[in-house]
Amino acid sequence: MEAMPTGRAVIVDWGRTGMPPPRKQEASPVPLNPKRAATCKTFVPPPRRKVLKMLNVRVWVWSLGTFTTISYVLCVIWGLITPESVHMHELLEIVLPAFTWLTPGGFVLGLVESFLWGGYVAVVLVPVHNFFYRRWELRSAR
Repeated sequence: MEAMPTGRAVIVDWGRTGMPPPRKQEASPVPLNPKRAATCKTFVPPPRRKVLKMLNVRVWVWSLGTFTTISYVLCVIWGLITPESVHMHELLEIVLPAFTWLTPGGFVLGLVESFLWGGYVAVVLVPVHNFFYRRWELRSAR
């Protein structure tokens, strides 16, 4: 391999070495910073900052409300297909005020009350989580 120095760069005659010339480097699919485009060939992502992961009350109200409503419907279906000895209607009558087993009004009232129970859990749980998350996040940052 014969290298001929020309100022700063070295020119290599690849025909005499028997090796193929190196491939041209493809452009990065991610646009580069224009100030660094002339010197940087590959994209280097910026360092990640730790971001607070706070919970959103509205998302949790709908999530837990839907979960408890689906659970209520499954309990009612379970009570309809199983013998009375394994029914859940006593528990539902205790937990859901004014609920009566196997009446249309009682079923609709149970749907509404079960959603409200899920919403109540979310409204209490999310601020408590966010409070402790902020507290421990500030401690670990020190």
